[in-house]
Amino acid sequence: MMSLGTREVRQLTSEGKWIGDLDWSEDGRELVFSSDRQGIPRLWRMNVSNGKVEPALTGENSWYVSVARSGHRLIYSETASNFNIERFTLPTAQDPKGAWGTLFASTRNEYGAQYSRDGRRIAFISDRTGARQIWLGDSDGQNAHPLKIAPAGVISFDWSPDGKQFVFYTRAGPDLDIYVVSVDGGVARRLTGEGADDLRPRWSPDGQFVYYESNRSGDWQIWRVRPDGSQPERVTRNGGLAARLSADGRYVYYAKGLTIPGIWRSPTDGGEEVRVTDFPKEEFSGTWDLAQNGVYWLDGRAPGMPPPPTLFFYDFATRQNTTVTTLEQNNVFYNDYALRLSPDARNLLLAYSERSTSDLVLVQGYR
Repeated sequence: MMSLGTREVRQLTSEGKWIGDLDWSEDGRELVFSSDRQGIPRLWRMNVSNGKVEPALTGENSWYVSVARSGHRLIYSETASNFNIERFTLPTAQDPKGAWGTLFASTRNEYGAQYSRDGRRIAFISDRTGARQIWLGDSDGQNAHPLKIAPAGVISFDWSPDGKQFVFYTRAGPDLDIYVVSVDGGVARRLTGEGADDLRPRWSPDGQFVYYESNRSGDWQIWRVRPDGSQPERVTRNGGLAARLSADGRYVYYAKGLTIPGIWRSPTDGGEEVRVTDFPKEEFSGTWDLAQNGVYWLDGRAPGMPPPPTLFFYDFATRQNTTVTTLEQNNVFYNDYALRLSPDARNLLLAYSERSTSDLVLVQGYR
């Protein structure tokens, strides 16, 4: 909060949680805001004089809010979505269209799924329990169960090559940080230091490094660190987001940022970077995954509008794009890792929505 007279700025919250929208109460003594401070986004009210915070309403998935200047009324948007984990079996000569199948579904959201390196298990993120957490299940969609991980609120993760650990990022304080935890759950160990946002971690194939993006140099670059948190090292010099490692560990592939489309490549031991593709669009820097011989990527040119997204494969040898399939609806969850390829390169995992709606809710007599 800033005083218009003195220009003095006072911080009102310090929990390190997401805040969506906010508005003053009718009498100007409180702020009403949307936050996921206990898991699912909902509305909260804060007394600006003493900092006391309490729930404003009981509804979940409350995002945008506006309080009337008189008449004791409040209006907010309530969003409902249901993203499930879908498996797309890639086309073959015997099945040229490929095949879709739902693996993990609930009335809540599931997304960010990936296979273990042996292909026998799938881990994904779900908010079924009221907070974003890693769940584990069999590769056929059975026996899904949550892991108890602290800190909670996992945003995205990666499975270690030996299948024994997860590396993930979350906001447990003022910054986004990278953590490592056992595949069985427990208290996670932080890898990155304070003073910067560190996100979207990815293991190297040999398990010797964790690659991630960070703004600790003043702009977004790819960094890497040892799994014990030692030897943090900057990898890129001209921008980098959403790192992926080649199967042999010799190259790191990455996007450039929010204003530059395309995928780039640099040697992991240092060297000149090369632009590999001019896609995806800059706003969809996470909607691709690396195969040994190319890149699978989703064309998300018009999310929420026709035409629906198309899945392409870019072949490194021929430098050509081929259409793999076109989705029936534009209900793909464009999260940090929208696509994950199976170890045998036969299947892709992605989150697909059965429904996504938003309503306006008017509250009469709000005080």
